[in-house]
Amino acid sequence: MKSEYKGSNLEQFYGSAASNATILYTNDFESGSGGFTQVSDAPHGWQRTVLGPATLDGHSKPKVVHFGKEVNGIPTDDSLKTGTFFTPKFDFSKVLPHDVVSISFNYFNKSEVGFDFVYFSVSLNNGKTWQELASSNKGILKEQSTVWETVLLQFPDLSGNADSVQFAFQFNSDELVVHQGFFVDDFEIATLPG
Repeated sequence: MKSEYKGSNLEQFYGSAASNATILYTNDFESGSGGFTQVSDAPHGWQRTVLGPATLDGHSKPKVVHFGKEVNGIPTDDSLKTGTFFTPKFDFSKVLPHDVVSISFNYFNKSEVGFDFVYFSVSLNNGKTWQELASSNKGILKEQSTVWETVLLQFPDLSGNADSVQFAFQFNSDELVVHQGFFVDDFEIATLPG
């Protein structure tokens, strides 16, 4: 969905019902990583930037997090690179059983169609195993953005989960053409009354 960012992604999807949401975590990456960590074989990894798609409307400006070919205006060699950007670990054990956990974020993707991919995954057991939730090759995330997009995912089964829950973005590039890459902003976790 095209992002019409006005301070919370929930309002786009839930309208006035969003006023009943409880925000558990929010990060616009303006002042730092907010507890996100990374693993990357690229020399620059995931970085905050104000260039490229960060200048467009559809997210909280000016900073976003980026993995790809250009970082802060400096061209880089990003063939055959992989970078994973992990959220902090979250405890949903006190979320009421009837409440729904929602995850939302804004993104802009400029990757080579059919060859470079972005994945968004979850671990429900403290990082032991991972399950893909969205990707640019199987759906939900577009391979080529022209505007900032908003994703909202709901997890009714996360409430009361006893183990730490963690989410991750991963970008993989092949050895040939590499485009600008993947940009993410306004990551938010909230609960909505069920």
